Amino acid sequence: MQPSVMIIDSSTAFVRHASLLLNRLGYAVRASIGGAEGQKALETARPDLLIIAAELNSPDGEPLARTLADGHDTAHIPLIIVTVDPSTKEENFCRDLGCIDYLPKPLTLERLHAALLKISGPDRRGHLRAFFDRKIRIYSGGKREDLCALNLSESGVFLHKMMPLPTGTELEMKFRLDDDGDDLLLKGRVIHTRELFENGRVNDPGMAVQFHDLAPDEALALRTYLKESLASDLIQEQEERALWL
Repeated sequence: MQPSVMIIDSSTAFVRHASLLLNRLGYAVRASIGGAEGQKALETARPDLLIIAAELNSPDGEPLARTLADGHDTAHIPLIIVTVDPSTKEENFCRDLGCIDYLPKPLTLERLHAALLKISGPDRRGHLRAFFDRKIRIYSGGKREDLCALNLSESGVFLHKMMPLPTGTELEMKFRLDDDGDDLLLKGRVIHTRELFENGRVNDPGMAVQFHDLAPDEALALRTYLKESLASDLIQEQEERALWL
């Protein structure tokens, strides 16, 4: 099940673009414009995380973050505070409330991702991951095969294959991140397989391959590509600076 996030902010543009980015990072997102709307939504919603603008107040004039941090039904929900005007005083206030993090706007993908990892469970993936639909040539056991990738992360790739290679299989991969880029030649190991039919469900069969022995420039190329895939279009179309790489 997707973890859920509620964003409460006075900026419609920020809410729109931050929501889309969080959705791409694997979160179910609910958004509210303004403190009153956010408090109303929290009468029935119980998200796994709250992202709140620092400047918002409750109807009684108290900072919304304090009201929610002290609330009977909301005190257990982790808080991330975002602000357009960061200050030491405000950061200390957030720390005193026990907030997960305090992030200046525009949000950067890396800082947001790092903050999200602070509340992730043990099964939550710790690397950036994005949809990836390019062909990857693999070499294993003296054979060569071209497979379709389904997604790509900083640590590996999932490849579609009706009859996956056994877990532990070592292989080499050759592919490009984009049409104009150079070929990447990476080593990997099959760490998980998925059959067409498992536990009464129909799946896209294939295998998860974990990269190993990545050179620094290869790791940087993967991370740069993933950041741009996840956020560059949102950054280009935003009407105010809500996000940044």
